[in-house]
Amino acid sequence: MPKDAIVFVDEAYAEFSGVSLIPELERLPNVVVGRTFSKAFGLAGLRIGAITGHPDALEPIRLAVPVYSVNIAAVVAVQAALQDLAYMEQYKAEVEESKTRLYAACDRLGLRYWKSAANFVLVNAGERAERLAHGAAARGIYVRNRSKEPGREGCLRVGAGVVAHTERCIDVFEEVLCGAE
Repeated sequence: MPKDAIVFVDEAYAEFSGVSLIPELERLPNVVVGRTFSKAFGLAGLRIGAITGHPDALEPIRLAVPVYSVNIAAVVAVQAALQDLAYMEQYKAEVEESKTRLYAACDRLGLRYWKSAANFVLVNAGERAERLAHGAAARGIYVRNRSKEPGREGCLRVGAGVVAHTERCIDVFEEVLCGAE
């Protein structure tokens, strides 16, 4: 670990993975951990998060952040989210169920995938990726086509959140790939 640098660890998906470096920060004075309220808390549009670390590591960051860098709507939303952790736990359970259903659908459809510790699954549709992405979009389902990124040829990033939404995505994948109506 570099001693003369601040190391930033992005824990955007920590609520889903259950893994965090935060308990180790006391022995890692040059590490700063960033968390977002976008993923598990569902506050993506508000662009709010938090960083934690040793005060010496946080001081240079504090000097660079504007005084009013967070709007009041975001502050109120975070306070409400933190008082309703049961919602986040319920959403995490739906994400796990959605991933399980998505994995099974990929197995049925002959699509490779990587098991995920986040709220999405990377699916390799190979040469069918473009057709699948466009066909899904035409039916109101949006997946991120990652095919043009190095090492991700043929890959789609498929969100796995609310079970009903995942079921609709699976139905659309079956329509596009199997010609079902």
